[in-house]
Amino acid sequence: RLTVYLPIGSEQGQYEVQILRHAGEPIVTVSGSTTFDEDQNLVLGLQPDLTGSAPGRYMLGVRKAKSRWTYYPITLRQQQ
Repeated sequence: RLTVYLPIGSEQGQYEVQILRHAGEPIVTVSGSTTFDEDQNLVLGLQPDLTGSAPGRYMLGVRKAKSRWTYYPITLRQQQ
């Protein structure tokens, strides 16, 4: 399960998310709609299939409906 808290000023709606090991080579792409949590944060809840993905550093790409991608560094960890 992946929960993305979108930055202040982000718009509600449909978003695409990619997890990439290298630029231009996504290992998974998923999409979903935003909701608000109990603190009124704009949240994107997703369930990407990361089976077989090794723990380590990756990039998280996020975009709203055909907009430009914004990338963030992330670390995948093995669930304990």
